[in-house]
Amino acid sequence: MRLIFSAPRGQTVNRLIGRRVTSSPVTHPQPTTPTAMPYIYIVQCHDGSLYTGWTTDVERRVKQHNAGRGATYTRWHRPVKLVYAEELPTRSAALKREAAIKQWPRTKKLKMIENR
Repeated sequence: MRLIFSAPRGQTVNRLIGRRVTSSPVTHPQPTTPTAMPYIYIVQCHDGSLYTGWTTDVERRVKQHNAGRGATYTRWHRPVKLVYAEELPTRSAALKREAAIKQWPRTKKLKMIENR
């Protein structure tokens, strides 16, 4: 077990070994490709029910739902077809929008799908 406690700025002291260890700044590699934008989506199941979710790749996610590797709900209501997708600026915004849409009544969701 290694215990580390406060030391002068830029250094840590390993208490078990009793020697000073200078810490180097942590650098993270920059992504070579821009991160994918998040989407919220609505799929219509074979029984007419609607399922709302979020993803960064809508086509891949719909294929997962149809292959039975998506959400448990869609696994039992296959096949599904994409009826609505909306791009959002951040993952946080996508999660909030998904949560809000899931609270809506079916009629409001259908109206949104018609007006896209």
